[in-house]
Amino acid sequence: MCNNNISNKSRVHNWEPTTRAEIIHLIGLLSYMGMVRMNSLRDYWSQKWLLKSDVARNVMSRNRFEILLKMLHFSDNEQCPEGDRLYKIQPLIDMLTKNYQTVYTPGKTFCIDETTVPFQGRLVFKQYNPQKTHKYGIKVFKLCCNNGYTWNISIYAGKEKTTDNPLAVSTQIVLKLAKDLLGSGRLCITDNWYTSLQLAHILLDHKTHCLGTLRTNRKGNPPEVIKKKLKKGEVFSQENERGICLVKMARQTGCLGFVHMSYRPNGRNSTPRKIYSKAHSYRAL
Repeated sequence: MCNNNISNKSRVHNWEPTTRAEIIHLIGLLSYMGMVRMNSLRDYWSQKWLLKSDVARNVMSRNRFEILLKMLHFSDNEQCPEGDRLYKIQPLIDMLTKNYQTVYTPGKTFCIDETTVPFQGRLVFKQYNPQKTHKYGIKVFKLCCNNGYTWNISIYAGKEKTTDNPLAVSTQIVLKLAKDLLGSGRLCITDNWYTSLQLAHILLDHKTHCLGTLRTNRKGNPPEVIKKKLKKGEVFSQENERGICLVKMARQTGCLGFVHMSYRPNGRNSTPRKIYSKAHSYRAL
């Protein structure tokens, strides 16, 4: 309140202590705004007949809403460690993920993927992806169940400057998100950014199976499979002594998975479906 950078006309000078009930109302309004989208924040309090809605105005004034957002903190700014970009919201993230994992237990199958939360403001770790509908935003890695439930999240805050971890970044993300589900015989499904032989071996060490598409230029790929020329409709596969099977289909990316070499999960019910009858043992993976 004594900061000289605050204007004399700032609403901060009219600050009044908040209450638990008011914060609950604030969270409720934020949830409502996430479901009912309007062009601008002002529109939720608009008096125009085309936009008029009593929901926000009956909860609190726009001035109060904005000042609460301005003052809302989850951590002490004066204790922020150097280089921790998520320090201010980390307690909130931890609380949410704890609740996610408390109310639901994943089944035998889960997947690792990422999503982009649209964001146009100034942020050092804001991502740009021209192939997405929302080109700018915050990347969030997620562990999801086969019914779409988000069980764990990790926000990407930029590349770490120094790290002694020999594992690939994509492998680290999978192990971080799935650490509490390893060792129980579950199946982890990944896309080609995460899938690698390295990941398959590590997950197998933790009694977890892996299934996913594999980039042909991934380090450690067996050249016998990657360079194999196939005709339309043909399938070629190789398996190592641990049962890790690499499958190549004509005009498709290789599929890496620790599954029975004559079957693969088909659809949500994971009903076995035969995809090929002959496999070639591969001992050098």
